[in-house]
Amino acid sequence: MTSTLHWHAFAYTGRGIKSDAEIYAGTAPADFPPLVVADWLTRRTRDGRIPHKHLFTEGQIHEAVSWLEAELTRYPPLDVESFPISSRIGYAYDRLKQKVNRDISWGYWSRGERYVARALILCSGHGTPCR
Repeated sequence: MTSTLHWHAFAYTGRGIKSDAEIYAGTAPADFPPLVVADWLTRRTRDGRIPHKHLFTEGQIHEAVSWLEAELTRYPPLDVESFPISSRIGYAYDRLKQKVNRDISWGYWSRGERYVARALILCSGHGTPCR
């Protein structure tokens, strides 16, 4: 964990669910994305660490957006023709540079018929560890 402003990058690719009821009933995959965006930070591995894929600082916005772009390219969304990857990436870059509401949390069905979730969750690091 770090004491400066940073984003945790999370990824899930796998089985989708039919409704939120599967999460409440415990029948969704154990690593399925949480319903509340901030809950990505409450997840822990067996050794107590946050199971993020990458950690990006405020000075690494370009790298964070590049990670998202690579993931979207690897698992293209079904609706990529109506909402191109380049538009999504432009949105992500602008969002991460804002002063508030700087999280990115995308969930979609891929052309490969898998549910894909990618998230960049901001952690302020103001002297306290990430939740």
